[in-house]
Amino acid sequence: MFAPVHGQVRRALVSRFPYAVFYRVESRRVVVLTSKNCVLTMAEHLIKWVLFCLMACTVPVLYYMFVVGGFLPLIAIVALSFRGVWGFVLFNAIHVLIYGALFYWIARFIAQRLVSLSYGRRIAIFAAVSVALIAIAFLPVYGIGHHESQSMNLYQLFRRGLG
Repeated sequence: MFAPVHGQVRRALVSRFPYAVFYRVESRRVVVLTSKNCVLTMAEHLIKWVLFCLMACTVPVLYYMFVVGGFLPLIAIVALSFRGVWGFVLFNAIHVLIYGALFYWIARFIAQRLVSLSYGRRIAIFAAVSVALIAIAFLPVYGIGHHESQSMNLYQLFRRGLG
């Protein structure tokens, strides 16, 4: 029997796996409240949100508004919304919703695959993907304009005020 962690609820850690089983002992039975892989769930959430934020800040997505087009990260599209009129804000919101959902799905997919690997491999692959996403910011792949626009890196894009 394990010590109570909250009231009558007890926690049992399963050997050789980072699983925790929460249960309550009643007069004639044991009621299992939940069985959850706490460590891997937290790791999966952290990986998912870090990858999502990195993609939102660095991955250039196709941005098109009437005659203006280019490749911008989601964070730049959000920044454009704050300096535009309401029609542009709505148009930008559509970009953010579509690409945001896509990035979230990709980040969730990668995180689910990574947590099934050993700890060393998980860290190595996560670090490699993170470095690759950060490296995108230094490449001259961003730009926006009415016609041909000069490509620039992320720092130059924000320094010039998003075009």
